[in-house]
Amino acid sequence: RGIELDQTRERFDEASLMIVKALETGFIEGDGPFYPQTRTEIRPRPHKSFKDRIYAVANSPESVEACARAGGRMIMFAEKHWDKRLPSIEHHRKTFSEVQGREAPPVMVADFTFCHPDSEYAKKAGEQYLTSYLQSLLEHYELMGTHLEETKGYQGYGDVAKYLRKHGFEKYVEGFLAANAYGTPDEMIENFRNRYDVIGPFELATCFRFGGIPHHESEASMRLFASEVMPVLKSWDSESAELAKDSSA
Repeated sequence: RGIELDQTRERFDEASLMIVKALETGFIEGDGPFYPQTRTEIRPRPHKSFKDRIYAVANSPESVEACARAGGRMIMFAEKHWDKRLPSIEHHRKTFSEVQGREAPPVMVADFTFCHPDSEYAKKAGEQYLTSYLQSLLEHYELMGTHLEETKGYQGYGDVAKYLRKHGFEKYVEGFLAANAYGTPDEMIENFRNRYDVIGPFELATCFRFGGIPHHESEASMRLFASEVMPVLKSWDSESAELAKDSSA
């Protein structure tokens, strides 16, 4: 309470760097304008490094920069066509390398997933649930409004709002549906392979309950995904390792 939205980006940037450093050194300190902190030992002490174990959601350009500066592994929601997301991913890789002095780890992508053995039903139900979820998300964050355009640190979301007002929800949802993986196991594997070919190796976080999906359907979707899709995706780990080995030879 009492904190202006204009300050939140700067507050996050300042605090995140303090916290990440403390997790490595065991001491937290800072001389910034928002969180001045004398050097203090933290408890419990970190028992091993958090390097490459810190994740940060980075959908907006501002968040991509903050994620890279903090040494975070980039989390990106499946929101629009992946060829349009690639510039942000490459920007994170470049900034991460410049700031951290090492190659950025693979991005983590977060999908809203519906897996079903019947292709026609999977398409119909998946689109229904995904559309319902996206509508609730836009309403909750009031992303059709103009309030984010002039808010410091949130101009990226302001650009999304402009797009929505210009093109409408129907156009925006097309990209959302195209980005997320849903369908039969084979259709989902093909979707993920196409994504892999665009953005390279990625980690995956899946959500199976959203948009009003009944519990029994979400459980069946999750179990089918685990038995038919996940083993194939896991096999790509060794494929990526072999490619990396060949490129460094």
